[in-house]
Amino acid sequence: MLTVVEFLSWVAKEAPPKMKVMLDIKTSNDPTVLMKVIRCMLDANDDLEYWKPKVIFGLWSLEFYQFGVSTGLLSGFEIINITISPTIARGFLEYSKSLPPQYKLKAVSLMLIATTTPEFKTLRAELMEPEGVLLYLWTLNSQDDFDQGYLLDCKNFITDNVVEATAAVKEFKSGKEPRYVPPPLLSAQGVKGTLRYSLYRLFEWTVLSGWNRYRPVQTGLFFILRLIAKGQK
Repeated sequence: MLTVVEFLSWVAKEAPPKMKVMLDIKTSNDPTVLMKVIRCMLDANDDLEYWKPKVIFGLWSLEFYQFGVSTGLLSGFEIINITISPTIARGFLEYSKSLPPQYKLKAVSLMLIATTTPEFKTLRAELMEPEGVLLYLWTLNSQDDFDQGYLLDCKNFITDNVVEATAAVKEFKSGKEPRYVPPPLLSAQGVKGTLRYSLYRLFEWTVLSGWNRYRPVQTGLFFILRLIAKGQK
C-alpha cells in the first residue's frame, strides 16, 4: 500500500491532469493530521495552489473542519462531509453557513439508507438546498441503488461495481427513467428493508451517543455495518 507521500508524488508526476483525488480523513486521526497532509503535498509539489483544484478533503468530524478553518489549512480546497448520519451533517452545514466562500462545504456524502430518514428530508430542505450543498452517496452497487441515487438527484457516488455504475449513468443520461419501486412492507423484501432500517438506526444511535469510542463496541458496529451493506446489495 502506498504511503500518503508516495500517493501524492504519483498524483503530481503521473496522474492525468484533470484527475481529482479525495483524501478520506478518518476520526481515528488527530486533527493535526491536516498539517501533515499539507506538508506531504508541498513535498510532492511546493506550489499549494497546484493542489487546490486537485484535492478534496473528506471529513468525518466537525472538529477537523473547525481546525482546518481556524488554521487556514483548508482555504480554497473542496471540502465534503462523509457521514452515516444526517444529524452529524447538520453540524457541518450549520458551521459552513457562517464561513466565507473559501471554506464552504461543497457536499454531504451520506450512506444511502440514511436518506430514508425524516431527518435527512428536513436537512435537505432547510440547509442543503438553500446553501447549494450537493448530495453524494455511498455505496451504490445494484440497479435499485443507482435508481434511488438518480431519484435523489445525487451528484456523485461511490461504488464497487464500476462497470454496472457506468452503464446505469449512461442510461440515465440517455433519458431512461429509473425503475425502482419500494417493495410492499409485508413482502419479504419489505420486511428485510425494515430490519435493515432498524439496524441502521441502532448503528446511528451508538455513534451519536459516543459509545463507538470503545473497542468492543467498534467491533459490534463493524458487524452491523456489514449487515446493512449486505442487505443493500
